[in-house]
Amino acid sequence: MEKKNISNLNYFFSNSQIQPNSYYILNSNKFIILKKKNKSLFYDFDEINNISILTIFLKDAREQFNFKNILFRKIIDKTTKIKILIGDVEFSVIETFLNELKKKNFSFKSYDHNLKFFEYEKTKTNRNKLVFLMGQNGWWAKHYYIAKYLERIKNTHNTGIVSNTTLFKKLSNINQDMPILDYQNFVKFYTNDQINYNEEIKKLEKKYNFVIWDLIITQRKYSQFLHDRKYSLRKINNLKIVKEIVLTFKLFELFFSDKTYLITTHPSSILSMVATFVVKKLNGKLIIIEQLFFPNNSAILIDNINQLYGDVNK
Repeated sequence: MEKKNISNLNYFFSNSQIQPNSYYILNSNKFIILKKKNKSLFYDFDEINNISILTIFLKDAREQFNFKNILFRKIIDKTTKIKILIGDVEFSVIETFLNELKKKNFSFKSYDHNLKFFEYEKTKTNRNKLVFLMGQNGWWAKHYYIAKYLERIKNTHNTGIVSNTTLFKKLSNINQDMPILDYQNFVKFYTNDQINYNEEIKKLEKKYNFVIWDLIITQRKYSQFLHDRKYSLRKINNLKIVKEIVLTFKLFELFFSDKTYLITTHPSSILSMVATFVVKKLNGKLIIIEQLFFPNNSAILIDNINQLYGDVNK
């Protein structure tokens, strides 16, 4: 019997979202079901050869979902691309799923800016994964075009993480194929999620051996509040800062692995400091492009955030 290829398969955790004229599978179901008009056609899963796109509806999933489920593992193994619908889903559930996909060698491909879905694609095990941090200054352009060059000559898998939504929109107009994630949008979207931030920050301080003030004084928008500036009307409370730091760690823990090469300038923000902590912890590679005090078009590559400019010039 010739095995069947399916272009699109939906994976549901309840029957509340099943759509007509589509292939779907319910959690722990042994069959692929084609819902066509009022009829349901059943296919044994072993009759399926390949799934081009698997769409997982996470809305009714739970954190305790068993990824060791044999059927689910078979589905993942036969799938090339995965689209995860995350609207109205708690961050902890999303975190569980994305961590499992990382173990299965799926890499971030794209996402909806309204954070309705993430797209992941299966990558070759020997393909290096480069992550470029891009901020508001001119370094974003250098990083972007370095990424494009390396992708062409080294066949790398590149991801850009931009610091703010304005830059994300600018890059979206010129970028066609490199995955780009809007850090500011991600943190803002999940700030009100059900996470015990004070408990989480204690765990992170112990895990990564830092104190929260190490990061606060690094971020310019926060360090200005260390001084009494009567002309400033803005107020930022402690919980807001803790939330940003916790979600930044969670973001990088989702997207980094031991195959990650992080490329950045010398860390000078919560975003870049946390990124260096996480990539080092996961035994990835840190590449800092240091250009300060160097002639035009010159730089040095270092892998230690504690290395001072004076050390470089000796």
